[in-house]
Amino acid sequence: MSVNERLVTLAEVQTKIGYEAMNRALDALELTATQRARAPEVMAGLLRGMATEARPELPAT
Repeated sequence: MSVNERLVTLAEVQTKIGYEAMNRALDALELTATQRARAPEVMAGLLRGMATEARPELPAT
């Protein structure tokens, strides 16, 4: 396996771990169905904000 292939595999594993951790955290919070439904929108805004090193964009409430 080349270094590039290993880096891709590592990135895939890290993504799966992050996804699983997020889902477990959401489960542990025992959110309502409405709150849980907003999670993808909220996470997308936070990730966009982190990617641009600006304040995270939060959806309007």
